Amino acid sequence: MSHPFPPSFVIAESSLADAFFDEATNLGISRIEAERLLKIIPASVRSAKAIKFVFGQDWRYLYGKEFHFDGNSSGFGVPYQAPLLVNLVRSATLAERVLTGSQRRRWWQ
Repeated sequence: MSHPFPPSFVIAESSLADAFFDEATNLGISRIEAERLLKIIPASVRSAKAIKFVFGQDWRYLYGKEFHFDGNSSGFGVPYQAPLLVNLVRSATLAERVLTGSQRRRWWQ
């Protein structure tokens, strides 16, 4: 998988969906419930890559637009370069429980 991080920093790569199921399982969420949660997440996020860094070793997902500095280095834009995937699972769980469908669509935008 292609990403802007030095290969020596990355110990694992996956699709967001596969890593999402791992994180959901660690939180005690069933596979069926995790599949339902994944469906409410926008396709642009669902198609993201997931990575684990040497430091921290938590699943993170690449989010944002790639940017370049001085033509030599690159990264991903705001809000974060690689947010924790477990926070996405928790957010989706909470959103499903407390927001209506139309509220979730506005929230994800």
